[in-house]
Formats: sequence, C-alpha cells, structure tokens
Amino acid sequence: MTGLKERRRLALYVALGLSAGSGLMLDASTAYANPVNIASSDTAHASGINATTITGNASGNELTVGEPSPATPNTPVINGDVVGGYSAAGTAVTGNSVKIDSMTLALANSVFGGQSTGTGTVTGNAVTINGGDFTAGSNSIYGGQSTSGTASGNTVTIAGGNFSTANVAGGAASTGTMSNGNKVVLGSANGIYTANLSQANVWGTRYAGDAVVASGSTAIDGNTLTVNAKDVTVNKVRNFENYDFHLTNAVAANTAAPMLTVNDTDGFGTGANVQWDDIRLNANGWNGDTTNPDNTTTHNGKVGTVRLLQSGDGNQNFHDSQYITAGPQRRKRRLRVHTVDGRHVLRRRDTGLPYRCERQPHQKCQYVL
Repeated sequence: MTGLKERRRLALYVALGLSAGSGLMLDASTAYANPVNIASSDTAHASGINATTITGNASGNELTVGEPSPATPNTPVINGDVVGGYSAAGTAVTGNSVKIDSMTLALANSVFGGQSTGTGTVTGNAVTINGGDFTAGSNSIYGGQSTSGTASGNTVTIAGGNFSTANVAGGAASTGTMSNGNKVVLGSANGIYTANLSQANVWGTRYAGDAVVASGSTAIDGNTLTVNAKDVTVNKVRNFENYDFHLTNAVAANTAAPMLTVNDTDGFGTGANVQWDDIRLNANGWNGDTTNPDNTTTHNGKVGTVRLLQSGDGNQNFHDSQYITAGPQRRKRRLRVHTVDGRHVLRRRDTGLPYRCERQPHQKCQYVL
C-alpha cells in the first residue's frame, strides 16, 4: 500500500514538473490528495471517523462515507464524529472534503470538513451530504470549525438526508474572530434536493453563543446561502451576507411551493437587518425547452413566476413581505413582493430610501433592485 501511494505521488510530481517546463519544482506531498473510503458495510469505524488519524495528514483528505444505494439503507452507523481533517494545536486545516452518500449519525455527534480544537486556521474545507439519517437529534454539520482560530472559506452542500434538530453551518468559530466567506448550498447544481431540513438552523458562520450578526458586518462578509431547488424548508437562517437563488429547469414555474421557506417566527434573527440588496437572483440555468412525460413542452425561463422566499407564517422579519417571487427570465433583475400589511418599508442600503411600489397596497408590487 505504501509503495502504491509513493508511486502515485511520484507520478503527480513528474506531471507537475513537466507541465511547468521543468523550471518549477513543487513538493508533491502538499498537492497529493488523501482518499479515505468508508463502505456502508464498515464496522471498524462505528465509534467515529477521523481521516487525519487514518492518513496522518491534517489537510488534503478526501473522505467518502457510504454508497448512494447501499444494501442496508442509512449505513454505516456511526456513534461519533466524522472529521475530514483535524488539528489539536495551531496547525492549519485546509482543503479537506467529506462526502456522505449514506450513513446514520448518533445523537449529538457532528460532521466536520475540517476541525481545529486549538488555534489552527480552518479554511477551504467542504462537506457534501447526498443522503443519510441525522434524525437522532442535536447533530451539527460544519464545513470548518476552529475553537480558538478562524474558520473561513468553508462550504456545506446539502442535497439529501433526513435531519432532526440540527445546525448546518459553513463555518463555526469563537465570537471576535473574523470567520467569514463561508457558504451553505441547498440543492445540487442541477436542482436536485431530497433532504428534510425543516427543523434545522442554517448558518453562514455560527459564532459562539449563537450570536446574530447584522447585515453589513465584516464578521459575515462573503457568507453566502445558495438555494438551487424548490420546496426547501428550514427552521432558521442566520449570519449570511448574500442570499443567492439559482433558477434551474428543476424549479417549475407557476407552482405554489417557494424555493425557500423559513419556519421560525424570527427567521433571520433579531437585529439581522437583511436588506433587499442582499438577495440575488441567477436565472442562467433556467432556459431551454423540456419535454414532459405526457409529451407537452415546458418553456423554461420564458413564462411563469417562481416564488423565491416565504416566511412560515407571514410575520417574520422579512421587512413586512410575505414572499418574494422572480418573474420571467427577461426581467430577472426584478423581484415581485406581495405585502402583508401595506407598509412598504423595503429600503436601499446605499441611500436608505424606500423602494417604490408600482401598485396599490395588498397587491403585487414591483421593486427594482
């Protein structure tokens, strides 16, 4: 096994050297990815999985757990944390990835793309969950977490899996650190989403004490929530600078279901002060014609209205808007807003002036971003 690993390192080293015209010498060990595969039938790691313990590396590990369609659903059963890369001191933890296709995670355990229980910087780590059972409760899914250092530029993607009371965060760190640039993506790139996150709290950065950070603060600079699918429901959304809605052909127009519903009555958090300028729409993937099973044709991006964001009860701090919808692709820079009580208090961040409603209260209004 060691010989195979060394040959693969050497092959990568030679390839990099040749591509650089032999004028650039690189340390191949820093570029080598460390794959770790835990099969659904695995029982040796029932107490937890730490890829660093297996590979000896704090960075560059690629951990895969389970298979898309295991013989026994939601296996292996893990009664401990799942960690892509780990450091207990000041060593940086970078470039690790964890992909979970199937697994059952026990009560109060967590998944970390990268983790430092010391002062290590945790950056560029990723967790992707395509399936699994996380319903035992009190589970956390972190792209990167550092106890006393920063956790920045990490990503969590949720496309499948069943969750109970859980926290999903791009990054997690102590209050006072500048742990930003973290991302959470809900739905695959082509709009596939089978997860249940209705009881889960979703964070850009989860700071100690569950502190809510106001929009515009550098502490959440670059934190982005991306929604690629419809029928996504979460409990709370916290500490994002940007809210990106990517329309794909899997998001059907003229349906009652919004892309994102936030259940909690204080969905964005008291003091979050989310602005319309924080909400962005990308309709580049919503185009072309799709032939349906009944031989009818759906003209994607040409007709219809897609509801983007909806509160669970119409009374959340979404600046008095019950839901937000996107019109046809040709008007993709606009958002329609159905008001709840006729008080149009949506304001531009740059001028502080309210947006102008082109219709009367209690009707759909057109706000140009």
